Amino acid sequence: SECKGCSTSDATTDTVKVNVGVTLLADAAGAAQTSPKHQAAEEQLRCREEEVKEKQLQQEREEEERRRQKAEEQQRLEREHDEEQLRLEHERAAVAQSTEEQRLRDEAEFAECEAAERVAGEQAT
Repeated sequence: SECKGCSTSDATTDTVKVNVGVTLLADAAGAAQTSPKHQAAEEQLRCREEEVKEKQLQQEREEEERRRQKAEEQQRLEREHDEEQLRLEHERAAVAQSTEEQRLRDEAEFAECEAAERVAGEQAT
């Protein structure tokens, strides 16, 4: 919220200013409780406290959003890794199957050649 006459700065500086202001106000409370200057200082202090609280809440929201985005990114990376692993497994299985099919064709071709040689040898005798 906007308070009249209040400017914004970083939350840490504001916290220190608020704490110093509380101390100063507490010291002066007995002497000037009803003075307009004191009332204006109290109003300014309340305004500062409000600004500090709002900034802290905003920082907490931003940090929570960063954590949420980081978690989503981590999940996305894990999902991509899992998909890549699955793709590689399928690729290896396809290569293994292709290799096995080629081995079986080679064996069949070799067996046919051996049979043809035996038949040719028997016919020659």
